[in-house]
This record gives sequence, structure tokens and C-alpha cells, in this order.
Amino acid sequence: ARLNPTNDVLATASADNTACLWKVEDGSLLKCFQHEETVHEVRFSHDGNVLATAGEEHSAFLWDVNTYQRIETLEHKGTVWDVRFSFDGELIATTSADHTAKLWNAKTGRFIKTLDHDAVVLEVSFNPVAQQVATVSKDKIVRVWDIEKGYTEVARMSYSSEAWDTRFSPNGEWLATATSNGIARIHYLSKEKLIEEGCDRLQRNLTYSEWRRYVGEDLPYEKTCPNLPEPAGAQPAK
Repeated sequence: ARLNPTNDVLATASADNTACLWKVEDGSLLKCFQHEETVHEVRFSHDGNVLATAGEEHSAFLWDVNTYQRIETLEHKGTVWDVRFSFDGELIATTSADHTAKLWNAKTGRFIKTLDHDAVVLEVSFNPVAQQVATVSKDKIVRVWDIEKGYTEVARMSYSSEAWDTRFSPNGEWLATATSNGIARIHYLSKEKLIEEGCDRLQRNLTYSEWRRYVGEDLPYEKTCPNLPEPAGAQPAK
């Protein structure tokens, strides 16, 4: 179940093949949208004027909350598990059992891009600050895609257990993930933040031999953490 942005209408999804709108104040039914199969997910647009529904019909549907008319159909080739609106209201993302996540124009319903995976895609999340989207699939991988770079995969988190969910932090700098073994993790998305965190936990910089092993011989040695001392053996022997 999901509340609209003004918290006065509740949307529900059901195995009775309906998605329904309810008035929060008194619990009265406003409208039920009939589907052919089970409805798994409902989401309101950020202005509250559109309801997206997703389920077993191999499609997500967009409904006008004011007129109760269906306005768009977003098609997949398998069950649609999740549907979300981007924070700027420009995009919709859907995930499916057909091993894909898809991006759509939220205003027109026009298909934009397919993000291919190696297994069923369960969840999707938009970064509230940066132009990024994260997907969770049953291959135990959470992927981050950069919208401005042509929907290129820019990060991948692999786990030993199945990934269930993911969310960006409000400032867009971290990504939280949850896996079936009961572990939640926080990942830094910014290289600068990752280096800063690492430097706060270390007592020295890399030695020259460590630099060659972990960074490579093509890049000249430098202090990664300016505030930490340069250890003995940091420079190659003369």
C-alpha cells in the first residue's frame, strides 16, 4: 500500500486483480482499477496526479487519479515487479521477470531504454540528487546506472546472498542494500568520499610495493591521504 504525497489517499495492490484508492480520513473506497491478473505494486507520481500499477499482466499501467482513466501501458515480456517515478518527475522505471529494467518518459509513456540483466529484476531506485538509477536482480547483484552517460552501468555490488532491496540516501552520496542473509550495507558512490573514509581509518599511506600491487606501475606514486605520513619504502629504491 502507498500513500499519495498529501497523505489523504491510500492506494492498495491485491491478488484479487485490482488496485484500489481509499480515502484516508474515513476509509471509504474511491475507485478500484480492474486488472486481468494479480497486482504487485502501486506508486503515486510526485504530484499525486498519476497512479502506476504493476503485476502479472506483463505490463505496468498509468492511471489518471482525477478522471480514473488509464492513460498509458508500459509493456514487458514477464511479470512486472516494481515501478517508480524519478524525483524530477521526468522518468518512470519498471523491473520485470523478463530480466530487464526499462526507462520510460513519465509525461508521454514513450519507451526510452532497456537495462539488460542476467536474471529477474526485482527492485529499482532513483537517486534523488544525481542522474542515477539502481536495480536489484536475482543474480545477487545491485547495479548503478548513469542516466547522463547513456544509461551506462557505472557500479556493481555483488553478494553471496540474494539482494532484496536498495535505496539512495537523501543526499545521493550513499547506496543502502539489503540481502537475504539479514545484512544491510552502506556503499559510498563518490570516489572522493570513499578515499576520505579510508583515510580516516588508516594510520599511514601505501608503501611503494603496495602501490604497485593495488594501483599499478603505470601511475606514479603519490600520497593518497595528504594528512597521513609517508611510510618507509614509499619510494622506489635508487
